[in-house]
Amino acid sequence: GDVESDDFYQTYIGRNLKLAKGAFYPELLDKVYPRKQNRVVNAIMPHLAVVLRPMLAGNAKDFGVNPKTDRIDVNSDRFIITQMYRYVTKTLGLQPAPLLYARRDHPLGLRILNVDPPALLLGSDIIAGVKDDREMAFRLTKLVAWMRPEHYLAAIGNTPGQLQVMFVSALDWVNGRKPTAGRDGAAVIKALKAAPSQSRMQLQTLVGTYQRHASEPPDMAQWVTQAEHATSRFGLVLCNEFGKAADFIKREPAAMTAATLEQRIVDLVEYGASEDYF
Repeated sequence: GDVESDDFYQTYIGRNLKLAKGAFYPELLDKVYPRKQNRVVNAIMPHLAVVLRPMLAGNAKDFGVNPKTDRIDVNSDRFIITQMYRYVTKTLGLQPAPLLYARRDHPLGLRILNVDPPALLLGSDIIAGVKDDREMAFRLTKLVAWMRPEHYLAAIGNTPGQLQVMFVSALDWVNGRKPTAGRDGAAVIKALKAAPSQSRMQLQTLVGTYQRHASEPPDMAQWVTQAEHATSRFGLVLCNEFGKAADFIKREPAAMTAATLEQRIVDLVEYGASEDYF
């Protein structure tokens, strides 16, 4: 249960960890997101993700995953990483949590799978055990933060240019314009037109809100950079140790954005020293 997961997390990670008292609610989320990360864009992206995921998603078998034998039951499995995953997904508000798969024959680390429904893949090196609890808390939280609905389309490998096409196409659709982003834009508009009526209405309302405050489409490269900073901030909150967070950022294989290592570290330092860090 949730209480058991919280007790485990606090015992394993350490009594001085600042455990979140439940999931992040909107006011707390707003303190984590960088001020430059447009909140209306944040609200629009989950709707685009829901509509476009079936069109963009691959098959679990494409990643060498057997959906039946490789799936982990996050509610009953006793791996340390699984218990951490339960806590992190609950705290970051991903309920139901993305599916969890394990490849026990390959040291793949942690990977987001571009499948529908969303999923995370654990390699044999992760299943074998957690060597550094706080670093893993940061690493896992950062990845789960990328899987939040507003970040999801960036997390599955879409470039800022591709995200720009998606957003511009949503603007075209709401305004009744012909596609201005080529074939890819036409495909996005086709998917939007086929979406359930409630999804279309919500997206139209949000796009209208965006257009009342901005005359141009957002700079998605800049937005993804801010999302990169946000995921690191979420990681810091749950691991609660700046040194571990910074060490992992220095070694992580690749950032999701063009933000330099210095920019990523500076943002984390400034956030950790701010009143917004709780």
